[in-house]
Amino acid sequence: MMTVLNCVAVEHDIRLVILGVIICVIGSWAVLCLFHRGSNAARLQKTGWHLLAAAVSGASIWCTHFVSMLSYDPGVPVSFEPVMTLASFLAAMIGTAFGFTVAHGGWGRYAAGGSGRYAAGGPGRYAAAAGGGIVGLSIAAMHYMGMHAYRVQGLVSWDLSYLAASILIAVTLAAAALHIATRSERWSDRYRATGVLVLAIVGLHFTGMAAFRVTPLLIDGAFSNPGGQHELILAVAIVALVILGAGLAIYLLDGNLRAQSLERLYHLTMQDCLAGRRSAPAAATDWGPEARWRQPPGTRPR
Repeated sequence: MMTVLNCVAVEHDIRLVILGVIICVIGSWAVLCLFHRGSNAARLQKTGWHLLAAAVSGASIWCTHFVSMLSYDPGVPVSFEPVMTLASFLAAMIGTAFGFTVAHGGWGRYAAGGSGRYAAGGPGRYAAAAGGGIVGLSIAAMHYMGMHAYRVQGLVSWDLSYLAASILIAVTLAAAALHIATRSERWSDRYRATGVLVLAIVGLHFTGMAAFRVTPLLIDGAFSNPGGQHELILAVAIVALVILGAGLAIYLLDGNLRAQSLERLYHLTMQDCLAGRRSAPAAATDWGPEARWRQPPGTRPR
């Protein structure tokens, strides 16, 4: 634990770490909002919400990782291999899409239309945790593919115990996050799920960085000064916030349209009820004192 904290405090720029955490928090909240909206959608719409949630999730996970990597100072020049860097983003997006699909695809669902919640006795109660575990594995895959794209002027070695612990943290906490997110519609559970998902992403990254060791060497290659990449950090942060903002905007606009549709349906229903009452024959409601003689024998006015 102290090794991880020392890695964060000494080897990283705390200001950029805070920026990465802010991106992670906003992204995790947006992802779970989209995940919840997809849980109440029909089959085709559910696929669309899953893809949108996966895109936002991949962007937030990748940008959190990238900003945090740019905050890391290994003490030697660094560079990024572009193909593997892009592949790490795709791994996060595809893996989380699969995880969200699994989380909504189990048996034992009790709410009509697929609410994403499961009956206590059915095997579907494990689907959310299984899907969350896949999300955790995709976070780990993104991180270590990104680390493979991180080229340094030196020899790299790994502490396997911290490496294994980082993957375990991501899988366990991501599984817990989706389990919490699917067990009810309460906002308090959504807040808890967001916090746990943030811990999964941040915990994996910094525990994994504690496993990372660099021995400086003079190696030929195109390297850059790690202290001179502030423009790249700003660009990544802006792109991340634009993607996350777009996801939240779609969620809010859809919620507003749903509310307007429900209100319109309510007014139409009330108008139909009032019109039906006006057109009903007067005799159907004529139950005054003098109406008793019109009743068949043995009946009573209602």
